[in-house]
Amino acid sequence: MLSVTPIARGSKVGSLPDLLTLTSLNPLHGHYSVINVSCVLRLFAQEQQLHLVRALAGLSFSEPGPLICGTQFSQKEKGNVTTFFGSSKPILFCHSPESWRELWDGVVFEKGEVEVKVNTRSFLVAGQTMDNMVWSVRRL
Repeated sequence: MLSVTPIARGSKVGSLPDLLTLTSLNPLHGHYSVINVSCVLRLFAQEQQLHLVRALAGLSFSEPGPLICGTQFSQKEKGNVTTFFGSSKPILFCHSPESWRELWDGVVFEKGEVEVKVNTRSFLVAGQTMDNMVWSVRRL
């Protein structure tokens, strides 16, 4: 698993490890400028999503410009989706565009340290309308 580490600030973190010898992503903390996370976070509950985005944020290097982007199911109000594909049990947690912005700008990163962009699109899945966020988080 990828560990949560403090977000890199200041000068760069050492040299990049040899990618061919890695057995974990942890040695990559502070080394990446672009991370794409599409169709992954929806697989986890709210607490696990928070852990994962904090861990991913730790991979980005400290200088302005690194980008974390992806797609994520969303809702107008954050919460568990219970009606997807006819299920009566919560099967996935969805953020709203507003809660997604607040998560990255104020929870994961310090307020004002990142620019969060979110575009929402609706689409039909098995006769049900779902919203999908296309998002990006750029360090300032």
